[in-house]
Amino acid sequence: MSESETSETTPSSSEAASVNTEDAPETSEETSADNETTEPVASLVAESSSSTDSVQVPSPLRRLRFALCAGAHSDLQTLSNFANSLGCPVVTAYGASQASGIISINPAHFDPSCPDSVGRVISGLEVSIRDDDANPLGPGETGEIWVRGPNVVSVYSNGECGSDDEGWFATSDLGRLDENHWLYLVSRKEDRIARGGFPIYPVEVESVIANHEGVRECAVVGRHDPRYGQEVIAFIVNETDQAPSDSTLREFCKGKLPNYKTPTVFKTIDQLPRSENRFILRRELRESLHS
Repeated sequence: MSESETSETTPSSSEAASVNTEDAPETSEETSADNETTEPVASLVAESSSSTDSVQVPSPLRRLRFALCAGAHSDLQTLSNFANSLGCPVVTAYGASQASGIISINPAHFDPSCPDSVGRVISGLEVSIRDDDANPLGPGETGEIWVRGPNVVSVYSNGECGSDDEGWFATSDLGRLDENHWLYLVSRKEDRIARGGFPIYPVEVESVIANHEGVRECAVVGRHDPRYGQEVIAFIVNETDQAPSDSTLREFCKGKLPNYKTPTVFKTIDQLPRSENRFILRRELRESLHS
């Protein structure tokens, strides 16, 4: 069984795009103002996923119609901060290069009952949520996101198959569909942690720890544990020079996370490793545990 849905409206524009290659937010603001940007797509949202500070936006950007956030899960606090600061809706979306871009989008007039969704599948595409054996899962169950459609890669340039015999492509992303066909992005498949037979998704742990006043950013990875399979390790970037202790953070997690999801180790670092697109490089964090 597969689940698919056509989005009611998809933001579009016939206007030209401007690309900013600088990391500095100030440069992005200047580029947006100079080009009278109406729909920004910024990595700043991904980079600030654990920040609770408001973003100051100059008045020339107040003409924005919406901002598009895609590529990684962003917590509701960050989305709310950006929406309030930009003075326009933040539209969440999900896509993959192998699907020629956007797979689903949460339109600007999104249903407020599911603000953390990445929307409904766009017209012409199908999405199926499957377990590790490629068996379809039901509504609300988390599994790998598979996608099928005319724009999905079938064969790579090196001759390797992209999709299966029925045209389905496995994205290596984990997510779920609810009973109303709204898609939710959970994590990358390789980032899933298994402890004592139970799956743990980094974002559900990070979203709790990031709310501690002494934490600026955090990232969670798994490390081999001989008894339970894996243990949860949290990397912390402190908000101030006075770092919260491990016991303080564990106490903060009580009542918010079950014991098996609470990190066994908290490691303080100066900054999280990131890609050019500002996504957290969890593989580097995992490798650092063995160095």
